[in-house]
Amino acid sequence: MKMMKTFATMLFLGWMLTGAQAQEQFERLYRSSNQDLLGLDIVQTPDQGYLLLSLTKSADSLEYKQANLTKFEPKGDVQWSKNYDFKAPLAESGSIALLDGDSIAFSILFAKEGMNKAITIADANGEVVRTNVVGQPEVGSPFTLDIGAGTLLKTHDNGLALFDVALKTDFSENLLMTRLGPDGNLLWTRVYESHLGGNGFAQQLFDAQMTPDTGFILSGLVRDGQNAYGLMTKLDSMGTVVWGRRYLPDGGLVNNATLRSVAPTPDSGFVAAGSFGNSAQVSIGWVMKTDSIGRVVWAYAINQSNLPLVPNVTIQDLVPQSDGSVVVSGVQIEALTFESVGFALKLNPDGQIEWQYRYYENQNPPTSIHLNDLEPTQDGGAIAAGFVREDNGTGKTDIPYLLKMDKNGETSCQDSLFLQADSLGILTDSLFFNTDLRDTIQDFDLEAKPYNDYSVPVLALTPASFCEGDPILHVFDATVPGAVSYEWNTGDTTAMITATEEGMYTVIVRVEEDICYTLCDTSVISVIGPPMASIVPDPSGYCATGQIVLNAQGGAQFEWSTGETAPAILVDELGTYSVTVTDQCGTSVASVAIDQFPTAPQISVSGDVSDYCLTGTAVLTAQGVQGAAAVTWAPVNETGPVIPVTDLAPLYTVTADFGFCGTVTADIQLTEPVVLASIAVEQDSFCTTGAATLTAIYSNANSIEWNTGEATDMISVSGPGTYSFIAKSPFCDDATAEITLEPCISPFDCVQIPNAFTPDNDNLNENFWPVIPEECADIEVVEMTVYSRWGEKVFESRSPNNRWDGNFKGEPAASDVYVYIVKLVNGAGEQATRKGEVTLLR
Repeated sequence: MKMMKTFATMLFLGWMLTGAQAQEQFERLYRSSNQDLLGLDIVQTPDQGYLLLSLTKSADSLEYKQANLTKFEPKGDVQWSKNYDFKAPLAESGSIALLDGDSIAFSILFAKEGMNKAITIADANGEVVRTNVVGQPEVGSPFTLDIGAGTLLKTHDNGLALFDVALKTDFSENLLMTRLGPDGNLLWTRVYESHLGGNGFAQQLFDAQMTPDTGFILSGLVRDGQNAYGLMTKLDSMGTVVWGRRYLPDGGLVNNATLRSVAPTPDSGFVAAGSFGNSAQVSIGWVMKTDSIGRVVWAYAINQSNLPLVPNVTIQDLVPQSDGSVVVSGVQIEALTFESVGFALKLNPDGQIEWQYRYYENQNPPTSIHLNDLEPTQDGGAIAAGFVREDNGTGKTDIPYLLKMDKNGETSCQDSLFLQADSLGILTDSLFFNTDLRDTIQDFDLEAKPYNDYSVPVLALTPASFCEGDPILHVFDATVPGAVSYEWNTGDTTAMITATEEGMYTVIVRVEEDICYTLCDTSVISVIGPPMASIVPDPSGYCATGQIVLNAQGGAQFEWSTGETAPAILVDELGTYSVTVTDQCGTSVASVAIDQFPTAPQISVSGDVSDYCLTGTAVLTAQGVQGAAAVTWAPVNETGPVIPVTDLAPLYTVTADFGFCGTVTADIQLTEPVVLASIAVEQDSFCTTGAATLTAIYSNANSIEWNTGEATDMISVSGPGTYSFIAKSPFCDDATAEITLEPCISPFDCVQIPNAFTPDNDNLNENFWPVIPEECADIEVVEMTVYSRWGEKVFESRSPNNRWDGNFKGEPAASDVYVYIVKLVNGAGEQATRKGEVTLLR
């Protein structure tokens, strides 16, 4: 590891010289004095900090029963941490999402049957607003347990969508989607069983993401007997399957593939990544790009370049880039040492690795690293989160682990990595899906308790300011327990330095705590002149109180023309107000004229009828009513900014009472939504095979019926004809979609292939070869192969100058029926294969 530490020192010097922000790079463990914490999922907050969801247990416990939310500052220091006791064993699964208004949502899974899925909404400080459990409480339910990764997403309406896997009593595994509205009510839950026209396949979910069309893209795996395939499934906003496909890297020994992560790309396609291998448990990473309907554009295998030391490479997560490249993260296990390290690399669309690094390489005590999540950050870099599992000989300890990398993949302690990307062929099939509705929801009592037992070093430099003309003398103290080096942008290498000039001071502190570990901070010495007084009026509370707040800024002490000495005062009369501010560098005066009071704001009302066709309920929302003393509706007797309605006919009016500012009204006329229906088909497949898969695409409907009698989203048809389905809604008019499949005309139909020939030396029909008329002059025979009825190859040619003369191995072949395969290509590059029988007569 000496090379890595030397490289890291060079990086720090360059970092200080360029003045990069401290939060662009760090690599940190968050040890606890008495608990294990299993890091699961992370998001960046609007203030450029981070929220980490973990599971926690006491060091002597075998089961996780509590969840933990920890808020980190942008440079990785702990801001606050809360524990949530669910009082029951938890599965090692969870997900977090940010909602509007700085609210936090997170989900966990109980390790039990029944109501085993918990969704919690918390405020910006982690205090519980509500918790609900979702599942199947009924005895004898066909679904016994929700399992799997569990991905929680904020939806377009500020509701929630949770994806995981439902285990049936027959132990079959099915994809599961739970949809909650903005107020936490359960809208619906759907179970998805995939198949190819026969028995259903077992499925596992690893990731789910929102798509720009407000739908969802899912990834995981699907099992067919002994083989596991990568799985991608596209859903619309109502949870209806748009398409589904399974993928298997093309290799003779490959029988096990997963897609652990998926994301939409700027070109309306998708990128997915995971690992594949064989029965020997060899794991190779892979990254795949598809178009908007899941057809493979390119794929690359990610593996070690210095064979034969082949490691297991597993890609856990990815972040697509705007230029079409993708950053992936995962875990690499060396084949000989079994060393487990995290890694990240950037792969461009041409299959070139632009950069690659490995992180956290430590085996004393023995460790295994789990990078569960990779998220983009506002500075163009990424944050990876997970946990490190240490084995100290008496037991294993789980420690949260954060890895903040810049846009080039560099952290405080990266090391060289030698992986390569190889082009990869992919076998793919379209899947059919059956769907069921299920689930119920219940309240759950949950309380947040502060957690203050992190045992991590903290670095905080104290800023200072001096008046113009005064001498500058300030001591910065960067002392950190366990530190082995200090590097200041001044060139100093001591824990404390004395500053005599104004400016920015940055220090990098290296802490040897089993890993290459750094802390960073920046502070400023500033020179200030006399205070600059100003007054900022705040009329936002006038409607409720009849008073305006005047805020004085620019000093430490204040004296108002009213005689008050607080930084802020309340006024309820028009006029001019002044304040004198004083600080250590002098005094200053400011004034402001209040010549009018606020009036009531304009309000508006919107109607959401997106769920009306399914539930019979629309939602009315009044905008701009914040601060109103009362909000009332007519003709219904309802109050509040948001109300449900079941009748779309009336003109609804909302009245907002703003107290001292008066009252205002707004109204809306709702329009019944329309059930939409269309049919998608792969015409190329129909032309080549005579069969086609029809996919029903619909919205605002809860069931469909084909004219074939089937009721699934996807059906298989053969032969031309007109096919249609009805999309049915319990509260809106039904819709019908229809498609006609016409017989396909191939540009190769003009090619004539004889069904018999007579090689008897009479100069008539002596040879066998396809006949290409003048109107098909751009068509060429690429290859022709002839087989006996027993499957033995008797002739093969790629040239019209070498036609079959009826001989085999220099001897006349017997009179019989033979099978031919002819491969054709035209001037447009289109290809075709013709198969048939030819009779040899003598």
